[in-house]
Amino acid sequence: MGGPIEGAGASEASKVSAPEPEGHGDPRRAMRRAVGDGGVRTRPTSSQLDREQATRGRRGESSIGTRANAVERVYRALRTGILDGTYPFGARLGEVDLAAAFGVSRTPVREALRRLESEGIVEVVPYRGVRVRRWSAQEIDDIFDLRAVLEGYAAGRAAQRATASDVAALDALCDEMEALAGAGPPSDLDHLAALNGRLHRRILELSGNALLPQLVWSITQLPLVVSTFGHYSADELRRSMRHHRELVDALRAHDPRWATAVMQAHVRAARRVILGPREHEPPTR
Repeated sequence: MGGPIEGAGASEASKVSAPEPEGHGDPRRAMRRAVGDGGVRTRPTSSQLDREQATRGRRGESSIGTRANAVERVYRALRTGILDGTYPFGARLGEVDLAAAFGVSRTPVREALRRLESEGIVEVVPYRGVRVRRWSAQEIDDIFDLRAVLEGYAAGRAAQRATASDVAALDALCDEMEALAGAGPPSDLDHLAALNGRLHRRILELSGNALLPQLVWSITQLPLVVSTFGHYSADELRRSMRHHRELVDALRAHDPRWATAVMQAHVRAARRVILGPREHEPPTR
């Protein structure tokens, strides 16, 4: 752009007589491009148009499906890496580096990062890009306060609705967790955390409130919350197991006030492990 135009001195007649490329300028010409023998052009049949449209549709669906799969794969890998500490708090997540690491273009990486940002797991820092979000002590305190309210409410409702088979299934989860915890350090923290998540999730489901599971999930699937068991001492872990048993007992007794109190004490005990005791806070039993 900005330089001399080739052929600027040509006559107007020569410009007008220059042939127009086929298929450009006149949309009707493009519609006559189905060619027979001898250069005779015929209008495509309706069946030909239908087949062509179907082929284009399949290609489009395939392209969209492939991109969606790439986004999901990158999203899950990043989320898992953040939760297990592979990407620590404050770690920068560069699109170019991540695209190379996952063998994809930058578009799926960008979309995956947007999903993580919407969940509050990563944050966009002006002029510096995306990084794993850092959490202040006050924010973590607020999260546990909210959990105590929501999960306590769910436990109270679950105590009114749980059947004998529900209670038996929760008892089985407690058995499995206690076997893993044992008398010393647990042999598999990841498995223990997964079982713990199943127990808490089941109680949320038993509340009968369809909004609670997703609402609580959004604030508990944070790196520091997920890795809570890694901070427990042997005594703290045993106390957590006792809370689970007492909670199941409260559901068996259909006592909502008991269930609410136990769940709130359980969540506050987890908060104490992470942040330490609040000023003038009594010891957790």
